[in-house]
Amino acid sequence: MLDQDGRSATQGEPVTGAFDYSAPAPFTLAWTLPHRRSLRTPRVLAACAALLITVLPVALLMLVSVLLAA
Repeated sequence: MLDQDGRSATQGEPVTGAFDYSAPAPFTLAWTLPHRRSLRTPRVLAACAALLITVLPVALLMLVSVLLAA
């Protein structure tokens, strides 16, 4: 059960708190890796992981809301 601030009614912690801190790490890694050809794949993988961490929870919440509304 969530209150108006998006906090769990039993724990008092934000439900999306882990995503707030885990998404910037891969973005930072992708940004700070040198722009050499040999490190292109790790940079792309880090950027894609950050996007996945950022977008996946929102997409799942939208899917659940659509399923519950039906």
